[in-house]
Amino acid sequence: VTSLGPYALAGARLAELTLPESLEHIGAGALDDWWLHTLTAKAKRPPDAPDLKFSEIPAYSNPLYNLHIFVPPESLEAYKQAPGWRGQAWRIFPIGAGRGTLFGSLP
Repeated sequence: VTSLGPYALAGARLAELTLPESLEHIGAGALDDWWLHTLTAKAKRPPDAPDLKFSEIPAYSNPLYNLHIFVPPESLEAYKQAPGWRGQAWRIFPIGAGRGTLFGSLP
């Protein structure tokens, strides 16, 4: 898979999604889904995604319930600065930094 078309997975009700290393382009609204909490992007070069946006349920102000994006550690800064992705920089973390690592353990 090299491309996700516009709204390809919008509303798919996926809690977790892994994007393959071969992905080069993400169309507008392709990942717009309130259910998505964990997105892993395996591509070392950030896929072109100029209109990358994600829905969130406003009632969930706790960051544990918001989407987190995991990318190859060596590509972390590239993702945080890439068009489309840079607007999501606060949710981008290196692969291997799980939720427990980010927020501590829950009882």
